[in-house]
Amino acid sequence: MKSLDLLVWLLPVMFLLHDFEEIILVGVWKQKYRKILNRLSTKKQPYSHFRNTDSFSMAIAVLFLIIVVIGLLSIITKNYIIWYGTFFTFTAHFLLHIVLTLRFKHFVPGIITSIILMPICLLILYQVTALLPYSYVTLVISSLLCCLLLAIIFHFLNQLINVFDKWLQKYASNEWKD
Repeated sequence: MKSLDLLVWLLPVMFLLHDFEEIILVGVWKQKYRKILNRLSTKKQPYSHFRNTDSFSMAIAVLFLIIVVIGLLSIITKNYIIWYGTFFTFTAHFLLHIVLTLRFKHFVPGIITSIILMPICLLILYQVTALLPYSYVTLVISSLLCCLLLAIIFHFLNQLINVFDKWLQKYASNEWKD
């Protein structure tokens, strides 16, 4: 299972590559497409939860830590079912970037790495499915549960972006003592 352990660590690496694209580009992208975004309702705006790069990065850091812990626990326990569901969710979320880009009809941050990483992730899922001792039903249930759980975590983190923003503003205004 040593090769599987190596594949486990590809998830945080690919996650960071994908999210670096978003972190770097979302702020300037929102400036470039401000007029178009203002014409859309908040529900239809890509990255409507984005306030600034700092608080967005903090939310990404929390997600990254969750992914690393899932990978570490999977390797330690040699139980890869939660990792599989998380990897499936990561792969499936690329479809959201594709749909957002098609609906927005312009470039949307995250689409480049989505297009590059999706075939690689699908290949990894195919290979890992053959390696794991779980039934297809178990893998589907794990994938669906992880999609649901990570959607809840993502929603919670979007709410926390405001909290992160306030923390950062307090720090910047010297309300926190070093």
